Amino acid sequence: MKKKLLVCDIDQKTTQLLSRTLQQHTHIEIILKRCGREVLNYLKRSPVLPDLLLINTLLPDVDGDYLTQIIRIKDKFKGLPIILMSGNYDDIDRLAEAVGASDFLRKPLSAEKVQEKVASIL
Repeated sequence: MKKKLLVCDIDQKTTQLLSRTLQQHTHIEIILKRCGREVLNYLKRSPVLPDLLLINTLLPDVDGDYLTQIIRIKDKFKGLPIILMSGNYDDIDRLAEAVGASDFLRKPLSAEKVQEKVASIL
């Protein structure tokens, strides 16, 4: 059965790199969302939750760290693994820990680092 990985980012280069890198693994299905509202709607409506979320800290409607906190409030989503991505925070590791993210990725992303982090969770 395929693992579902939800990616929320508006940066096309990032989503292309993630898609290219992770779709090499036939056991991963990638779901792309562009804003926090789309992520929350998907989580509320989908009968099957994703196995992992990758969320950029900069989104058009809400900061990814705040979105992570919103997700963590709901009991249904507390155990859902979340990796925060950012090129703007030097202390993304502390931010990720503070908001309850499982891990973090610094931008610019490398295919190797993405594979390593995703494999450690999935």
